[in-house]
Amino acid sequence: MGRYHIPFFQPLSPWELLTLPRDLQSTYPFSAHRRRHYYLARNAIWHGIEALGLEAGNEILFPAYHHGVDLDVVQARGLVPVWYGIDRAARLDLEDLKRSLTPRTKAVYVIHYFGFPQPILEIRAFAREHGLALIEDCALSLFSAIPEGPLGSFGDIGVFCLYKSLPMPHGGTLALNRSDLKVPERPPRIDRMSSLSYVIHLLLDYVALRIEGVGPPLVSLGREMGRATKRTMNLDVVPIDTNELDTRVLPLGMSNIARYLLARTKPEEVVRIRRENFLHMKSLLDPRIRPLYPELPSHVCPLSYPILVEDKTRVHEELLRDSVGNVNFWLRWRPGVPAERFPDVDYLRRHVLEVPIHQGLRKKHIEFVAERVNARVLG
Repeated sequence: MGRYHIPFFQPLSPWELLTLPRDLQSTYPFSAHRRRHYYLARNAIWHGIEALGLEAGNEILFPAYHHGVDLDVVQARGLVPVWYGIDRAARLDLEDLKRSLTPRTKAVYVIHYFGFPQPILEIRAFAREHGLALIEDCALSLFSAIPEGPLGSFGDIGVFCLYKSLPMPHGGTLALNRSDLKVPERPPRIDRMSSLSYVIHLLLDYVALRIEGVGPPLVSLGREMGRATKRTMNLDVVPIDTNELDTRVLPLGMSNIARYLLARTKPEEVVRIRRENFLHMKSLLDPRIRPLYPELPSHVCPLSYPILVEDKTRVHEELLRDSVGNVNFWLRWRPGVPAERFPDVDYLRRHVLEVPIHQGLRKKHIEFVAERVNARVLG
């Protein structure tokens, strides 16, 4: 068991509950005049497809490297995915994208992985040339940009997952960047008790992170108490980070609790600390450990520090035993996706492991994570 409990996602400080709200109108996607907040990013994809007027049977160019739920949403809308490749550096294969175009293609779906941009200007030009709707999936790339503007603002719609980057119980945002797109109806808000249970977990993660030595058992005890409370009160908690699509969740909007926390976000601080932690982690890891991204471009807000690991399932489990949160990133292929056509994507699925560098971590935490990663990867 480790000295610290290191959560993968940003925990919630009790002090953030007491701060005054901030003006986010200068920060995209919250500066988008036409937007909707939802319970999850998959909800935003679902309603964004409807806003674009895409119909069942339309083809959509879709990356072979994807989560799975994003694909489920697209297929639940009746769209037909046509696959294109991603290379071992997680870069979109623009030539393969162009070759995949058919007369039935109506849209292109682009994922910006881990905060790092795809060649979105070239993709936008291609989409416009062929009259295609462009969907920018920024679920992993909140607050990232290129010199020409923020990611998510180049597509017809941009989709964001907020709780992956911010201390929120849930949250997805749909930004509609074309003035002719109809803004979806205002969604119903989620039950408060479901959101409150996640907020308590985030607060507990913060306390455990700050108390050296006793954090891991504290978290374990607190979560067991939380599960017992849910059973006693028959609370129906709506899941968030799931691999399967539950269509009953798709209509739901963001809760008042999540909106309250979102209004207290400090975007500049989030970007600054994540970048500092990324570079600090890079300086501490053994040179034999290969990062997916050797460099950090100036406008990137990194979600995590993704590394390439030979036996990532073993390393993933050993780090969890060290109380270091990490993600065995997108290991599974969805049935029906032609894995044999995309060996580079298969390589990424088998080797990419995410370690945390979020804004809740101080230098001593980054040093502890790097120490454990070095030991587990090279041990």
